[in-house]
Amino acid sequence: MRVPLAQTASETFINLLLGELGLAILVGGGVGLLLLWYVRGRDRPHGLVAEYLREPPGDLHPGLIGTLLDEHANSHDIVATLINLGHRGVLRITAPGPGQPDYELALLRRDLPLARVERLLIELLFGTAARPFVQRVLLGDVRARFIAAIPRFKVALYEEVVAEGYFLASPRATRLRYRRWGATIMVLAPLLGISGAFLIPGLRLLLLPAATLTVIGVALYRLAKVMPAKTPSGVEATARWRAFRRYLEQIERYEDLETARGIFDRYLPYAIAFGLEKEWVGKFTRAHAAAPSWFDFSTPPLRAGRGGRGGNTYVGDLPSFGSSGSSGSSGSLSLPDMPDLGGVTDGLGGAAGAFGGLASNLPDLASDAGGAGLEAASDALAGLLDAASSIFDW
Repeated sequence: MRVPLAQTASETFINLLLGELGLAILVGGGVGLLLLWYVRGRDRPHGLVAEYLREPPGDLHPGLIGTLLDEHANSHDIVATLINLGHRGVLRITAPGPGQPDYELALLRRDLPLARVERLLIELLFGTAARPFVQRVLLGDVRARFIAAIPRFKVALYEEVVAEGYFLASPRATRLRYRRWGATIMVLAPLLGISGAFLIPGLRLLLLPAATLTVIGVALYRLAKVMPAKTPSGVEATARWRAFRRYLEQIERYEDLETARGIFDRYLPYAIAFGLEKEWVGKFTRAHAAAPSWFDFSTPPLRAGRGGRGGNTYVGDLPSFGSSGSSGSSGSLSLPDMPDLGGVTDGLGGAAGAFGGLASNLPDLASDAGGAGLEAASDALAGLLDAASSIFDW
């Protein structure tokens, strides 16, 4: 039978040492974590490459750029990849309409070179040799398949940034490693402290080192998110892409949007990757840019409770389009049961007189000569981006 230790001068001295040890662990551990980040997790400083860049500074596909900048594979990386495939002519997207309650994706080409994540997305949408191949698919139908494929998409994006030489190891693997260390400390430290205090009741301050060590474990776990470190080439590439992001974010400062509206479709995937899609669509809607050629909105989107063209934020599997609209769409006229507006611009011009004072509200559908105006498509396009973000969310 264990006999409890008497409260003696030696026990008092040991308790004092334990208190000092706890303080030393707290201070030393905090300094150690700071040094760990400085040596292993900090991106080496890189000077400003330029205030802004008018052209993409590399040939990375937009989905990979988001992973490079924030070191996370996110749903907006997949949405940017999807829209970029549309811009490249790989697929075409049709807005909802009568008899079609969801966005439809149609595969146009399979012969273009694709990055790994692009190939995965095409296979997810349209099938592979192991799954029946289809030419068309409704966006809402791929949600269940995408959830099952999320790990593959994450691995593909992380492995691509490593293969490009921007990281020495997968950012996700780096975060997991430090989180495991932090979690191990958080579990073992209090367990050992409580066990020791129970076995040696006289050492009342035995819990203090355990408590401070637990705090260090929590700090290490939280520090893990900033531990992925870029290589020198990764740091330089990040600086260049951020300069391009500044250009897109402040596009009206560097360009006359009325004359530069042709870049809307070309840079839309990048704007999505940078999280600037709402502002990008809104600015070019006001500049009367043409709607993307890969986006078919000729069938008027369904409006909840009544016919006509409009748009609400997508919710659930059945998008509804109401009068509130998205950014930049408030000036468009709702025309129920109207066929392809892009092909009846002249007719609308004549009808404007009949509508009298409403003529000023008609969108400029003749912008950019060859394409329908973005004003007419902005609601449906905003709905597409919201729907895709919902479908590809993780």
